[in-house]
Amino acid sequence: MNVEDLYWFAFTVVTIVSFFTFKLLTRHRRFFTARGVPHEKPHFLYGNLNAVLSGKVSPLEHVQDFYRKFDGERIFGFYNYLSPVFYIRDPELIRRLWVQQFDHFANHGYFLDESKDRILGNQLHLLKGDKWHQMRATLSPVFASRNVALMASLIQTNSLDLVDHLKGSVDPELEFKGVTLKHVFNVISGCAFGLDLNTFRDESDRFCQVGSSLVYGNSPVQTLKTMCFYLFPKLMTRMGVQLMDAEQSTYFLNLLRNTISEREKTNVNRPDVIQLLNRVNKGELKPEKDDDPGYLQMKDFSKRKWSDEELVAQCVSFFGTGFEGLVNLLSFATLELAANQDVQNKLLAEIEQTLEQGPLTYETISQMTYLDMVVSETLRKWPAFPSSDRECSKDYQLNEDGLRLNFRKGDSVWVSVWALHRDERNFPEPERFDPERFSEGNKQTIRPFTYMPFGVGPRSCIGNRFALLVAKITLVDLIRNFELSPGSKLVQPIQLSKVSNGMEPEGGFWLQIQQR
Repeated sequence: MNVEDLYWFAFTVVTIVSFFTFKLLTRHRRFFTARGVPHEKPHFLYGNLNAVLSGKVSPLEHVQDFYRKFDGERIFGFYNYLSPVFYIRDPELIRRLWVQQFDHFANHGYFLDESKDRILGNQLHLLKGDKWHQMRATLSPVFASRNVALMASLIQTNSLDLVDHLKGSVDPELEFKGVTLKHVFNVISGCAFGLDLNTFRDESDRFCQVGSSLVYGNSPVQTLKTMCFYLFPKLMTRMGVQLMDAEQSTYFLNLLRNTISEREKTNVNRPDVIQLLNRVNKGELKPEKDDDPGYLQMKDFSKRKWSDEELVAQCVSFFGTGFEGLVNLLSFATLELAANQDVQNKLLAEIEQTLEQGPLTYETISQMTYLDMVVSETLRKWPAFPSSDRECSKDYQLNEDGLRLNFRKGDSVWVSVWALHRDERNFPEPERFDPERFSEGNKQTIRPFTYMPFGVGPRSCIGNRFALLVAKITLVDLIRNFELSPGSKLVQPIQLSKVSNGMEPEGGFWLQIQQR
């Protein structure tokens, strides 16, 4: 083969490869056009994320811009890189798809193979089909009101550790998210794993190292793996890549086994998740209705016996779905109380009046109606889960009020809870922090499916009672001991960071804390 032949051969190969690469990258460009769904033309590689990747806007606010752009539409299309996503704008459509047609939209779109990732892949929110039903039934009694109430004393211990730390702080101005991260870590270690840790005093415990690696990532390799799972989940699974490394898996399994074994030997009964899971697995606790939105989806799986990996996965999930949501709830609640002194003073008055009648318990927390209003408004303005998703599990034809649309198995359907909560037709003056929206009279006027900080339907967050109890106990102890005010480094008005995928204010959560 002469030089000219080699040239043309190389040219032909490059042309063919380029053509098929281009076709591969643009194969979804007509996805929404073919379905008749309004959308914006995507970039062939970045989809509709150009403004986010160029640092012009935060991801949450970018989707909110699309939400507003398609005002009047019930649903619109969005390209998340190369992946097409249906975004629902209409609350009635949320009810239709996620509640009434739950059997067609029963799963989340996240993907980890539980047969390979035996711990992370078996977390409740990642499970699908019958296995999700089974685990949901198992966890129902664990997070029932009466069992969550028993955890109040554990949470209170960690909350007082937080107060002691702040009283001993020499700096009156703190970046408060760093404080909240440690506090939530302490709460999870105690309520989920049965450990008595105080990371404000000592972070040398092995649990701190392993748990922190789950939350923050312990190496560039781990960070890269997490990114690849986000972008190419099925490819990573086919390659047999595990997100949790063997050392982490072994540690958590040994922790579970040793804790259960030691308690059975010494007859210790502690009201934490490990104890409750063990009781469920032994048939001592049964699913109960208890206003659980997932109850009607439960089947009779009373004979199901769970492996140690499947049980410890539910404890580990506190570091996944629960950790960031709880940290954000506490961080933004304190920020709003600092910025709204009238709200803080009214809350303090309620706390003092209620605690005159007795010590802080689950029952006294339940009596604080204004506290509940403050937390509800925090979750309205800064939702624990600002986006919520479903994956179409079997084909569904929608034909409602002139909207005809065929959903196919595997389609991704999302709701921007952030945009829904900041739609002025749902909540007038949405940027204003106003707990009165959730007074007994006003909350009855909130349109159904416009307020969903923990999701809706059977797939809503099963741990919401626990998260609310942690937030309320912590806020009570903070407000009755300290006066909060905005720090000198706090950027006001609060703006979301353009380089963070989550809810991170520009400049951080800077607060001044003065002991009362």
